[in-house]
Amino acid sequence: MRKPLHLLVVDDSEDDREHYRDLLSEDRQHEWTFTGTGDSTECLRLVERHHFDCVLLDYSMPGHTGVEVMRRLREKNLEVPVVMLTGQGTERIAVEAMKAGVQDYLPKDDLDGRSLSDAVLAAIEQRETELDLLRRANFDHLTGLASRALLLDRMRRACSRSDRQKTPFGLLFIDLDGFKSINDSLGHRAGDLLLKDVARRLDACSREGDTVARLGGDEFVVIFEELPGDGILTMTRLTERVHEAIAGRAYRLADRDVGVGASIGSVIYPTTTRDREALLDLADSAMYTAKQSTDRDYEVLSGEEASPQAK
Repeated sequence: MRKPLHLLVVDDSEDDREHYRDLLSEDRQHEWTFTGTGDSTECLRLVERHHFDCVLLDYSMPGHTGVEVMRRLREKNLEVPVVMLTGQGTERIAVEAMKAGVQDYLPKDDLDGRSLSDAVLAAIEQRETELDLLRRANFDHLTGLASRALLLDRMRRACSRSDRQKTPFGLLFIDLDGFKSINDSLGHRAGDLLLKDVARRLDACSREGDTVARLGGDEFVVIFEELPGDGILTMTRLTERVHEAIAGRAYRLADRDVGVGASIGSVIYPTTTRDREALLDLADSAMYTAKQSTDRDYEVLSGEEASPQAK
């Protein structure tokens, strides 16, 4: 038996929400469950907290248009498939909606049960295909973490979101200490297992919406979104937490417990710098400073001492 398909129906008209439910109930080949809201902000909250197979999103919403809601979903890296519905079936709106990332766009006047069901099922399949291609292109094949390309895209989005919402975000640059000796003494398979375990520990330190990436070799980056205040105190605590997670416990490799260290550089946008292009280099330089230090394992740049000089 096929699992039920859970839809979020976002429309300020309760009559329209009931109409979509009635249309989809005509499809006897699938079981549908529904959550409805007429509020665009509530839509974002629901998608963040719950799994939906697809969102039916009205274009004309109070407060925000469906296109604006769609952009916020993608900014938050919420990859749920979306079918947009509108009573204003113009070509301009259709183009605007597709550019925002919806999987399909349907005028309300043309809806029937078959066309709506087909559109939802196609949107789900299309998004699964898109996500598979994105995973192959944007995620590290060994650890499953974000690749450099995806990291840079997430950094750009984080900067734009920070500028708009006036909330800082932090970036950690992590380099493992002693990784080469593990590879040389225990072999590359053990080294790969270590990298996978480091990835799991970093992922456990992050929240939904944060980004954990592997740049290659034994270098990792974490973006911590929406820090309180100027971000300095929180970022210091997060840096300590990450260091403890990576270097505070041994790894079980080749039937033995193996320890590894970590050098970490932390920067905060825009507290450390407003230069978007300098962020990664600054964090890399701070990491290198920590690696060269004899008395600390991490360096948190908070403002005046930051400069985008090469190592």
